[in-house]
Amino acid sequence: MSTPEQTSAPKNRGWLLTAVGTLVVLAITVVVNIIASLSSSRVDWTEYEVHTLTEGTKNIVGRVDTDTTLKFFVSPKDQLPPNLRPLVDQTDSWLARYRELNPKFVKIEKQEVEPATDEEEAAKAAGIEPRGGRFYFGVAVTSLDKSALIDWVPDLLSSDGKEDDKIEYNLSRAISEVNRSKQKTLGLLTPLQITGNPFGGAQPWAIYQALKSQYDVKTIEATASTIDPTLDVVVLIHPAGISDETQFAVEQYLLNGGRVVAFLDSSSLAAAATSRPQPGMPPGMAPGAVEPASNISKLLGAWGYSLDTTNIVADPAYGMNMQGTSFPVVMELGPDAVGDKNDDVVKSLTNFFFIYSGAFSGSPASGLTETVFLKTSDKHSMVPVSYANQNPGSPESIRQMQELAYKLKPEGKQRLLALRLKGMFKTAFPEGKPAPAPKPDPGAQPGGFPGGLPGGFPGGLPGGPQGAQGESGPAAPAAPAAPAPEATAPAAPAGGATAVTPAIEIKPDQTAVKNPATPPGATATTPVIEVPATATAAGTAPAAGTVPAATGPAPLPVTPDPATAPGAPAVPAAPGAPAAPPADAPLKESKKEGVVYLVADSDILFDQVGPVFNSHDFALAMNMIDQAAGDPDLMQVRGRGSAIRPFSALKKISDDANSKIQKDVEQMQGELTKIQEEINSKKSGKERNAAIFKGMDEFKQQQIALNKKIYQKQKEARKEYDSVILGIKRRNLLIPPLIWLAIGLTVFVVRKSRTAAH
Repeated sequence: MSTPEQTSAPKNRGWLLTAVGTLVVLAITVVVNIIASLSSSRVDWTEYEVHTLTEGTKNIVGRVDTDTTLKFFVSPKDQLPPNLRPLVDQTDSWLARYRELNPKFVKIEKQEVEPATDEEEAAKAAGIEPRGGRFYFGVAVTSLDKSALIDWVPDLLSSDGKEDDKIEYNLSRAISEVNRSKQKTLGLLTPLQITGNPFGGAQPWAIYQALKSQYDVKTIEATASTIDPTLDVVVLIHPAGISDETQFAVEQYLLNGGRVVAFLDSSSLAAAATSRPQPGMPPGMAPGAVEPASNISKLLGAWGYSLDTTNIVADPAYGMNMQGTSFPVVMELGPDAVGDKNDDVVKSLTNFFFIYSGAFSGSPASGLTETVFLKTSDKHSMVPVSYANQNPGSPESIRQMQELAYKLKPEGKQRLLALRLKGMFKTAFPEGKPAPAPKPDPGAQPGGFPGGLPGGFPGGLPGGPQGAQGESGPAAPAAPAAPAPEATAPAAPAGGATAVTPAIEIKPDQTAVKNPATPPGATATTPVIEVPATATAAGTAPAAGTVPAATGPAPLPVTPDPATAPGAPAVPAAPGAPAAPPADAPLKESKKEGVVYLVADSDILFDQVGPVFNSHDFALAMNMIDQAAGDPDLMQVRGRGSAIRPFSALKKISDDANSKIQKDVEQMQGELTKIQEEINSKKSGKERNAAIFKGMDEFKQQQIALNKKIYQKQKEARKEYDSVILGIKRRNLLIPPLIWLAIGLTVFVVRKSRTAAH
């Protein structure tokens, strides 16, 4: 029989073991956290691995074979605003991860910058300027004599760490930039001021700054008749008013195996902004307006496609909600809009913002293959460009969208928003190079030379205060008479006819011909004498074999070409050989495989549109350009996934409610049509007036009933919407404690079973 002391001993031992076990677990947790803090490694459980360095970054950093230093200049943490302090540790973590990829050549330097110190001098020497004149927070990447800057890192980070993809791209781009031996060349054609406006203080567009940092950008004029075939890629950004001659030049570049990326538009907000007065511009010097629509219709037709610039896409499946109203012409495209999800251009890209976009229709011509990047839903409609309000979100645009919602009729098919064509292209100009566009009359343009010009300028030059013709200036002094030539002209032919002796033009022939007077080992250039036909009186001809004498100095001796000398035998052509085409003959089809990228909205590059909504528009554009130019590594970095996930279930509830309301609206419109037909059927004016009043009363009653139905269905949809939101909140509140409760119960049951076994 056991004593009480013997029974209590095992219980005391059990509590002691529990206490020791808790301390051991606590110690292990502390040690693990200390070890983890010494490394920049992370466990990434996000769907698209948004916190994991991409293969593109690993390739870029792995290729570095020259000392490259990432200099982090930052103000002391205790001097920074509270919202910036957590970002210092995030930046340290990112830089450490880069160093771990290539510790031999990638070095990190961190300098805390305070006023009037050597560190501040070093920051300014590196090009890092303080924000607001007080706070430093930038990174300078240097290698040998090259450098690249990230002037303000907080713009690339988020306080919650959910959107860090921008800092990876910018760091990788900077490292690639300073270690690149030679930049690729890019031809840029656009009528928009993407390079900035020095008069109004407008900054260059982000897309232009990115292209300049990565490529050697060459400007292509809007009236270009030829394009350098050595360019690695040609980019067209809203080529409004492009002529057939310039389209022909783009096509010839493409047929030579070129790469073309074209951002077109049915209604460009950026172009519309050019028609508004620019701040800081002197009166009368505002830039010319750019047409809102852009197209390359001749080329698209040859490739099997068309772009209707009189209409824009209205897609309720992707319509953006603004102030409680759905804007189907302003589209937030999600993963469902992506075509080939495995293509590197759109791989891991999830959200896009298209505003007043056009859409391509058609299929690839023979010899071409199509890859779809983005497409509409089958619920979309094409609506007139008059719905492209230049102030989206304004009361007028909200009223337009509310009216449009009841007029939309789905096409039942998808249209293309962005695609790639690849293969052997055929010409859109089978008859050859088109005639150049007529040049504007200089006299019709404003400005010019002022009136009262000094002597020597002819009168009537365009000019004057308002473009009027300039006044005639005083006559210039007469030029001294030229001395009479020594050579004598031949006598006039008989019959009183006077022979006009034209001047003889001497042009050097580029073919070198041996001349007996030339020293050994040298060649002499043989001049060619062009003798224009001599003008004579009617019915009079110069004597055979006579050449009019020149009025100037005697001509140089000419050595005839033996192959073309009189009596020389003709060189026979090779049997069956086709006639060689001229050296500048235009191509009719591709010599090499070409690639074209097409986007139906150029505003995805507009800084006032794309970046505002934190979309992947910029990544989409740069990915296409990089893929065209053959730079896949940065494309992978830029194309990393996003932590933003659309509320598709909630959007479906809203769409279903709108579709139910749409049926009631169509029914009411049918009733209204019947009323109108009844009114039109009345013959006399008295009957018609009575029918009008009766119809107005019936329509008013139907409108009241319809408004009640719409309100009721909107109320039901809102109730369902709130129910889903409440369910999500409840799950978020209950699931974590339930998980811990389950773990605790499991531990309790296990321990109880072990105790019972003893």
